[in-house]
Amino acid sequence: MRRLLPVLASLSLLAVPTTAAGACPDADLVPSATNLDRVEAATYCLHNEERVAAGLPTLRWSSQLAEAAESHSLDMIARLFFAHDTPEGKTPRERIEATGYGPDWSGENIFYGYGGGFTAADAVDAWMNSEGHRENILRPQFEHIGLGVAHGFPAEVSFDVAGATYTANFGSRSAPDDDTIGEPPEAEGPGTDEPVTDDPGTGDPEPPEDDVTDAEAKRKHKLKRCLKKAKKPKKKRKRKKKRKRCQRRFG
Repeated sequence: MRRLLPVLASLSLLAVPTTAAGACPDADLVPSATNLDRVEAATYCLHNEERVAAGLPTLRWSSQLAEAAESHSLDMIARLFFAHDTPEGKTPRERIEATGYGPDWSGENIFYGYGGGFTAADAVDAWMNSEGHRENILRPQFEHIGLGVAHGFPAEVSFDVAGATYTANFGSRSAPDDDTIGEPPEAEGPGTDEPVTDDPGTGDPEPPEDDVTDAEAKRKHKLKRCLKKAKKPKKKRKRKKKRKRCQRRFG
């Protein structure tokens, strides 16, 4: 028997110290094509459970964020990619804004699993055990959340197996705009994502990307912006890792 592992890729509830299956109904329900609403409700419950345990306000549900999240989960499955940006380069923030939700802060976590380990509890546990994803869940500035759980996963396998893909979009409307990428998780392996967070930044403002029309100039603009953000981590190892990632993406 094959044992397959999940893959990661940023109301009033009772305070509970862990994501115990009994605390949120359906937390251990195996996703199928007929129960995704229940799985999303369990995932929402688990997010707020973690925030209450940390002394933070609960997140309010946003149908617009949920629309962006569900569309992204379905798109990743349909086109077999696992990333925050679409193959055309559309960012989480752009996908969120397209629904009519104009965020000041925004963030995204993504996850998929197949063959076992893809319940709501599995997804939230994986995120909570990854520094960057946990920061998105527990970020005090976030006020709203939308979740999209889809039946299927963005990977090709040579045997028939069930799975599910999760997208969590976070947002608030109480801070200045800027784009900042959160710290990536330390987990290794194909499909591991970087949690994305858009939050207020410091320093000189960058020109908006819409003003950069030439493809080569746009690439250089993105590389410059990425390298600038790579200077932020305090640890030299993380700065070096971020610079290499910038070169791979835009160099």
